[in-house]
Amino acid sequence: MLLQELLVSEICFDGEKCRVPWTATPSMDLLSVLMTMNRHGISQVPVVLEHIEDHRGHLVGLLDRECISLTCRALATRKSLS
Repeated sequence: MLLQELLVSEICFDGEKCRVPWTATPSMDLLSVLMTMNRHGISQVPVVLEHIEDHRGHLVGLLDRECISLTCRALATRKSLS
């Protein structure tokens, strides 16, 4: 199968739920997310719901290393200005 024929949904989703083993949840701290990325050698992870019973595992976002780095720099800047 050619890459242009393969859909993301065929790899990542089983019905409506994300099925990749490396996911993050909204309640995870960013260090844990970075550790997951390092452990699996990946640069981004899907963010899935965890607490809403009928929607557990549903995709709500995506985190990547650049987003985490930007957030850390913004927090450091805010802290230095206060």
